[in-house]
Amino acid sequence: MPPRKHKDLIPKAAELLQKDPTFVRDCVDFYWKEIRQSASKLKGPLILIHNFGYFSFRLARAKENLTVYKAAAEKYSKMEPTFRNHAILSSIKERISQIEKCIVLKEEEIEKFKRIAKEKADEESEKNIRKPEEDI
Repeated sequence: MPPRKHKDLIPKAAELLQKDPTFVRDCVDFYWKEIRQSASKLKGPLILIHNFGYFSFRLARAKENLTVYKAAAEKYSKMEPTFRNHAILSSIKERISQIEKCIVLKEEEIEKFKRIAKEKADEESEKNIRKPEEDI
């Protein structure tokens, strides 16, 4: 299937829905704006985009970014306390807290999946163990 361009899809969708093309464009723009904000603000470790799939938070990259942000926060905390530096430092600290929160959520999710896999493996091994036959 050849790729479709955004400018071609909006009029066709508006025609099918019998709506104004500007209304359809506004709806589409609002939807993608919300997705971009959710991804950039780290609202959660998993973002679902309908008909595209799940976009997952990367734990290794988050830990790398966390060290970078902590180094930047340390650098700005040592600098002269001006309004600009204070604003930058507060935004960096907010970002650090968001990343740490997502790291905790992702680690809990990983532990949950490990626990479920272990329980499933234990159930399988229990089924495979033969029970001794009773003496007749």
